[in-house]
Amino acid sequence: MCFEAPEIVIFMTAKDMHFFLTKLLILRFAQNDRSCTIPPMKDYYVYIMASRSRTLYPGVSNNLERRVAQHKQKLLPGFTAEYRIDRLVCFEHLGDIRAAIQREKQIKGWIREKKLALIKSVNPGWCDLSESWFPGAKASMTSRVSGKSASCRRADEKTNADSSRSLP
Repeated sequence: MCFEAPEIVIFMTAKDMHFFLTKLLILRFAQNDRSCTIPPMKDYYVYIMASRSRTLYPGVSNNLERRVAQHKQKLLPGFTAEYRIDRLVCFEHLGDIRAAIQREKQIKGWIREKKLALIKSVNPGWCDLSESWFPGAKASMTSRVSGKSASCRRADEKTNADSSRSLP
């Protein structure tokens, strides 16, 4: 394609032409419609829940606290209720639902060892990251000093012991 303007000649490929016209239409629309704004980012979460025996379940939600509560109370029949998957061990915050769904699918496609490595990188003690969100649940298991549950403290101690043993 060739455009001619006074003393200017521009050569474009079809792909460049499409890009140029798309941008031009967007600019013209924005100029004509002053209410045209970029939609605000929303909150989306990709998470991994686990059972005590470390059975894993990756998921996506726009309200992580509500979704975790549903898993903990077994309000969703199926895999998570059947395998008692009720501990939030890992989550990521994203601003776009398409990106969140893509990330969830990516994690679901990983082999177990890769999922375990992700969890260990952000939560080496496998603590329930949502434990403080629900004050009534398991309150007796939480230490007033550290704010961690007994099982989480034991996991941290085991991780520290394992790492000290590997030193020369």
